[in-house]
Amino acid sequence: MLYHILLLIHVALAVVPNIPKISSQLSPNPHYSLPNLLSIESKEDINNFDISNNIQFDNGRLLLGELGSIWGKYKIPTLNKPWTIELIFRSTGTKEDRKYEDNSLNVWLLNEDNNNLPFDSFDGFETSINNEGQIPGVKLYNNDGSQNIIHDASHALGTCKFQYLDSDVPFTLRISYDANSWFKIQWITIYVSNESNLYSIPRTQIGNYIQNKPTIK
Repeated sequence: MLYHILLLIHVALAVVPNIPKISSQLSPNPHYSLPNLLSIESKEDINNFDISNNIQFDNGRLLLGELGSIWGKYKIPTLNKPWTIELIFRSTGTKEDRKYEDNSLNVWLLNEDNNNLPFDSFDGFETSINNEGQIPGVKLYNNDGSQNIIHDASHALGTCKFQYLDSDVPFTLRISYDANSWFKIQWITIYVSNESNLYSIPRTQIGNYIQNKPTIK
């Protein structure tokens, strides 16, 4: 089984610096991480990800607009070893945006080889930071591609509430898989760290993808 990682963002405008950082117990390989965004001149300098036109590069940050997407070109070989993916992000949404329940930031682990996916019938895992039910927080979904999933908290594998709107500081989302086959999600600010051991999955290989969907007001 091979996976790709998808990051899907439904926010008014997301500021995403230095994403994603991926590590494992293999030798470091620059194919699987974005470069240091402070060291490049434009998004065209990023050659190991397909980046859509409606993502702006600004002072070491990637600004994701409507339907913006970043797709990793390389699968991440774990070779039955632990791995970790880190995403640093900040939402420009405010507390007033709670009423827009479609706003979200999603990271996907997908068993797919293309970026034209039906995102309700994917094969893999989806980690969603969203405001569904006007309750901001993180939800984890999984699917085997045989049916459409329902995106609400009652159909999630696991959920945890935290406030990401109207924040002046960035968050770090860390997704990891350990030697005991546990799938762990952590979200970190400069003030607090939270984590949840949510699911045990087969050992496999990983790839990565990022996308942004529009906000309707």
